[in-house]
Amino acid sequence: MADRVDVKNDFKAPLVARHFMALPPEVKLCICREATRRALRWLALAHRSWTAVAQEALLTNITLTFSDYRLDNTGNRTVEGRHISPAHDAAVRFLAILGDCPAKALHVRSFRVNFKYANDATYVHRDHWTLYMGALKQLRNLRYRYFPFATPFRRLNEVADVIADGTLRLNTISVPTPLFNHSIMDPRHPFSRRLQDALVSQKGSLKAIAVDDSGGGYGVDPKKIYQFFLPTAEYCSTFLHDEDMVTFRPILYGLEHWDLYLDGIYSALRWVFSDPSMAVGRVFIVIGTGDFGNRRVGTFTSLIANRSPRVYWLRFILVKDDTPRPECELLGVDTLSDAVRPFSQSLKFLEFKFQGDLGDLTDTSSSALRQRAIEFATTGLCPELSGVRFPGGGARRRCESEHSVQEREGWQYE
Repeated sequence: MADRVDVKNDFKAPLVARHFMALPPEVKLCICREATRRALRWLALAHRSWTAVAQEALLTNITLTFSDYRLDNTGNRTVEGRHISPAHDAAVRFLAILGDCPAKALHVRSFRVNFKYANDATYVHRDHWTLYMGALKQLRNLRYRYFPFATPFRRLNEVADVIADGTLRLNTISVPTPLFNHSIMDPRHPFSRRLQDALVSQKGSLKAIAVDDSGGGYGVDPKKIYQFFLPTAEYCSTFLHDEDMVTFRPILYGLEHWDLYLDGIYSALRWVFSDPSMAVGRVFIVIGTGDFGNRRVGTFTSLIANRSPRVYWLRFILVKDDTPRPECELLGVDTLSDAVRPFSQSLKFLEFKFQGDLGDLTDTSSSALRQRAIEFATTGLCPELSGVRFPGGGARRRCESEHSVQEREGWQYE
């Protein structure tokens, strides 16, 4: 609603201004929650009656960026790290404000401080780290926090201790994927055990652990990540995300817990997405061959479609389990139809991957999967489907002319 108001200019009109000034605080807060951050800044400056409520909305979700000196392999500061950006200076000033003004810190619900330099951890000056920890300890009402990716790594023990002391009751914790490329996340490392204990201490409030895979290419085995968070799986949903992509792992949960598992994830997405209005567009599902072959996969995709109806990319990662499933059931028309039908009107790309030893399935699936996908497109089940990929190949729809599309379109095999 607030996005349709030119806050900067419309408030100059006396009649409009008078009505806006007289709104109850509760209504003003509702308007601020729907406004963009740019509009909130103008609201805070428009009139003193809006300043407090607009500031409260602005403080709800905080994202800061640090660009301290980066250390190379020899421990020396690199040339690239000598430039300190304006965003860095702003982050330093804002952390000081949060540390010195507990009343402002109480409004913060989401707190993300980026220390990352490319794919590497950023060296953080001691004074700046002190500001960061000082601000963190003031955030008594925090619900989402991003675990920092910074060196020296020994300082991360302080962050784990803040989580473990019970002061914060977090709903979501986000952990950067590249952190798992370092030995501190090895199960035998003291920090690893310290972090796991801290997460367990949040039982009762913690609903989701988001693994931030933004950018990708970190070379981390997802199984290593999920194995690390296994102690929290019974009460907490763990998932990977990157822009509009979310990787779901129903294989870790029984059918009766799938809905609760998704509730935890979707309660976290409003925090972890850089743009809260962003919708899930790419869905990757890691599922056992038993759940897939028994046609339970359709139940899971339906649960996702109820929450994200505009999925355009669907990837199934089949993992062999103890349930014997003949190939004909895994790749049968009914099984695959159930799997894709919830996204039938929006799906543009369908992909299959296999993990583990699936025997002859890996070798013989190509032609069967390709044929099923083409049938979905030509029979109208997935009219927008334009590509399919599977182990060993794929196929893409091509159109020779914009005229008489139904007569001239075909499929090109890869």
